[in-house]
Amino acid sequence: MDLSSYLKMTKQTRADFAALVGAHPVTVSRWSTSAAIPKRKQMARIEEVTDGQVTAGDMMDRAMLAARPSGGGAVHAPKHRGAA
Repeated sequence: MDLSSYLKMTKQTRADFAALVGAHPVTVSRWSTSAAIPKRKQMARIEEVTDGQVTAGDMMDRAMLAARPSGGGAVHAPKHRGAA
């Protein structure tokens, strides 16, 4: 389960969860949107606090999906519109 879903399911705020794992609420926000990935020690604490409902694998899977370019295709450089 991803962190955002876990927080919704348990009705915890990011600030409450941050206090449980010893992180800043902004950091938890970044984790829940896949803008950042927790360090190994932080991930172990997240797994502990969530009773294994949010795992390192879950966090990595979501981060990998977030990193994909939109549209599912390759990223192309814009064409130059100068003289031919």
